Amino acid sequence: GVVAASTWFELSGATLSPDRKTVTYTVTDNGPGDSDGTVGSISDPFALVAGPVGGGAVAIPVDAPWALGLLSAVLGFLGWRRQRSLARGSYMPRGLG
Repeated sequence: GVVAASTWFELSGATLSPDRKTVTYTVTDNGPGDSDGTVGSISDPFALVAGPVGGGAVAIPVDAPWALGLLSAVLGFLGWRRQRSLARGSYMPRGLG
């Protein structure tokens, strides 16, 4: 069938299962969400998108605090080295020189 151009649309009437792992919705032939213009054929290639849900920041557990410190130090060193190269005017992105 003919495939319509992809568009964003608000899905109404969707229900979320009690375990919050399944969304149930209905798509009507040639209605919102049906990207196939052929009568009697429904094609609904879309993904549900939801914004952040919750009440603020959530802590991320760190099993190895030393690894977080080492990562911070390495990133700091790389940033310092790049700034030093930029100050000298000798910075050349890879693949261009």
